[in-house]
Parts: sequence; structure tokens; C-alpha cells
Amino acid sequence: MTALGAGSVALPTLLTEAGFITLPVPLTEETRHLIGRAAIAQMKPGVQVINTARGDVIDKTALLEGLRSGRIAGAAPDTFECDPRAARRRPDAGIGATHGNRCGPGDLG
Repeated sequence: MTALGAGSVALPTLLTEAGFITLPVPLTEETRHLIGRAAIAQMKPGVQVINTARGDVIDKTALLEGLRSGRIAGAAPDTFECDPRAARRRPDAGIGATHGNRCGPGDLG
């Protein structure tokens, strides 16, 4: 990674400095809702969030609030807290289509 100019940083540094945040982490009690209201409040405005981990790593309600506020410019959730078919029946389904932000497959309502 260092040959590419990349390296590891602590989570608080990542949240405040990164323009793109990816979450390739396993789901554990420590990572459940790792990205929630507190983490989103620390994020650089206009951040892009990519979740290729388990859906429960991101608090979906906090993600929706971050998208609505503009703190998060776009989200690409590859996985979900619940089955996307059930999410279509929920009021917060269609995050990307409703709020003009980009979202991943299955969450466009």
C-alpha cells in the first residue's frame, strides 16, 4: 500500500479527512453500526460512503439523515440491514431516488 501512497490511519482521522470511505470489515459487536450518527457527524462534508461489509455496519437511519443533510454526498451500499425487497415497503426505502444522492442496487425503491 505504501508504494501507492496509501496507508492505515485511525478511524477518527479517516472520518475527518477521507473523501471516500469504504468499509471492508467483518460484522462483530464492535463493528455493528460502526457508522452511525456520531461517525457521520465527524465526516468530511461531501463524503462518499461505500459499504462492501455486512449491512449492519452502517446504521441505515443515520445514513439516510446524512444523505438528507448533504454531509454524505453519495452512498453505495452493497449489502443491507434487511432484505431489499422488504425495504421497498418501508418509508425510508428509495434513499437515492428520493434524495438525489447515489445509492447502490436494491435500495433505489
